[in-house]
Amino acid sequence: MLLELLKNFFFFALHVDNNPVFPKPLSKAEEEECFKLMAQNDRNAKNKLIEHNLRLVAHIVKKYSPSQTEQDELISIGTIGLIKAVSTFDYTKGAKFATYASRCIDKATLSLRLSKLRKKQHESLFLMYGKFIGKSMKISIFSIVPRKVKFCMLPCISIHSDF
Repeated sequence: MLLELLKNFFFFALHVDNNPVFPKPLSKAEEEECFKLMAQNDRNAKNKLIEHNLRLVAHIVKKYSPSQTEQDELISIGTIGLIKAVSTFDYTKGAKFATYASRCIDKATLSLRLSKLRKKQHESLFLMYGKFIGKSMKISIFSIVPRKVKFCMLPCISIHSDF
């Protein structure tokens, strides 16, 4: 099912910059109606929610992407985060969907950016020392990566979960 949605949105998501007009965001009432229909397995409601929130994906991705190639990749990953947000959001809790979706999109793009950063650091250490030093010295990745990245790698806690 996720693969089908990705196929439908893949072309659209990669060409966000070429299409300056996005569908307008849904009102709170329209969003709630779509989530109610989704609870009854209405795929059109789910697609409508995704389409009307693609603007949010593009907005979030613009913060992080220096190049067009990377922006296209982040938009694809961000769209996956949006699809996950639409699938897991609970409208009965009273939270705004855009707030929840932006966290899911951020988290999806962050995982891609962190994996690229880890790979880059791993390669630079290999070039510097000529061997994979982490294995021979039994060093944790947390002792190598910068402090800010360590913070981003910590698990998220939902405000709705029991502590």
